[in-house]
Amino acid sequence: MRPSHQSICVTIIAVVLAGVFFTKVKVDEAGFRESKSTPNTDNDQKIKRNLQSTHDSETTINSSLPVAIQVKSPHGNNPRMTTTSQPTSIENMTKVLFTFSRSDSLITDLTSFLSSSQQKPLVARQTNSDTGEMLIVRTNNPLPGTRYFHAQYFTDENSQTFLQHMSFEVRPGSSAMAEAIAAIHTAFPSLPNPTVETPGFVKWSIDEKYIVWVKQLTSTDLKDNPFNAYTENDVGTVRVAIEAEIH
Repeated sequence: MRPSHQSICVTIIAVVLAGVFFTKVKVDEAGFRESKSTPNTDNDQKIKRNLQSTHDSETTINSSLPVAIQVKSPHGNNPRMTTTSQPTSIENMTKVLFTFSRSDSLITDLTSFLSSSQQKPLVARQTNSDTGEMLIVRTNNPLPGTRYFHAQYFTDENSQTFLQHMSFEVRPGSSAMAEAIAAIHTAFPSLPNPTVETPGFVKWSIDEKYIVWVKQLTSTDLKDNPFNAYTENDVGTVRVAIEAEIH
């Protein structure tokens, strides 16, 4: 089973709109290599014009973050994600999904944290007369073993920005799906029973606004992605996501 058709349609519309401003981001990382496309100088310049680096952000991180993610004001030490048990990259990034999807968390909280953890966030902005403003956050230096962090924010009719989708991917592996599911159980307190559960896809409804899901990507899932570059070796990649539930 898959996310609802309505939810998929909304996500597809957002992806198509964003594709004008955000082309495929390819990151070379030890242990999780991605394919390279033929260089395009004109396109590279377009990306540079439409991406805003937030590496030097001075935004104060929300002080009410859970203790699993220890952050400090930028006026003191740089905020870092730390726990006494030294969690894996999968656990850390899953905690990012939980922490920065909270209603009291701002997009600037997210980009400031990603900067502080040296993930080099990039932000693209698009305005459309029908859908309003959309902001997309990506990273250029993901944590080891992860890649393709992607967050989409929309502005509603009251000029309030809200998270529509946030996800990251985990390299293929025999334990990748199980590790991702375990990380969700750790990061999201009081997680209910899954509403959908198959060997390659699990979904939870965490409240009236958001769903969380884990999916093992097939060759069909990897085709014609407007943001990410894949090869046949990426079949089995696991995507971990939280997104707005469409009612």
